[in-house]
Amino acid sequence: MKTWTDYKKTMSDYASLFDLAREGRIQPSDLQGMSLEVINLKNEKGYSALMLAAYYGQYESCQLLIDAGADVNSHDSAGSTILMGVAFKGHQDIFDLLIQSGADIDVLNFKKQSALDFALLFGRESIVASIQKIKRQQYSLTFTDRIRSWSKLLFNTNQQL
Repeated sequence: MKTWTDYKKTMSDYASLFDLAREGRIQPSDLQGMSLEVINLKNEKGYSALMLAAYYGQYESCQLLIDAGADVNSHDSAGSTILMGVAFKGHQDIFDLLIQSGADIDVLNFKKQSALDFALLFGRESIVASIQKIKRQQYSLTFTDRIRSWSKLLFNTNQQL
């Protein structure tokens, strides 16, 4: 009977990228010459190498994968994004890295949950605060926008101001 170590030696390089990501052992040389297709490859649960590195708090591996072109908005087979996993685990540094790299905080998974929902559910206060700050910046309304919104609500009108 073969051991797990023996079995892992027979696995493809793609599987080992998942292991390297999960363990935080990715080196720049591991990604040289690797296509975006391989970098963004997903396992049977829909997890990419970046998703695994982020979930396990492997900041340096996340940075290397993002620099190599990994999709920061990748989602798993349940529709959950990398940002949702990071919000669940509470990795603020990786959350910030993903946001700076273009991760979308407004994506909903198949259960209609967002990264904010995960952060609230698991008490990740710093991530909740970060998301609220981002949303305030994205959705800050001018005085005219607020009047128009209230006008539509109160008077059921679509008049232009």
